[in-house]
Amino acid sequence: MHSITVTQFKDDDDDIITTAETDPAAMSVSVLTTGEIVDVDASVDKLRALGVDGLKELFVTCAQAAFAHRYDPLLPE
Repeated sequence: MHSITVTQFKDDDDDIITTAETDPAAMSVSVLTTGEIVDVDASVDKLRALGVDGLKELFVTCAQAAFAHRYDPLLPE
């Protein structure tokens, strides 16, 4: 079971990047405010055990979480 954490930051071009990542760390998906995916990070060793369907579900969940929160200004931690 993974929980999803959403964070935001500004890159060097002042674009806001929204990242949804799993806890424990296995996958993260980062999107621009436009919704364009700019980065996906996956830990092969941790994700291999999930199989194809589990990997697909985790990727879609992270991508949807990042996409859904791309306009929400998150509070500083």
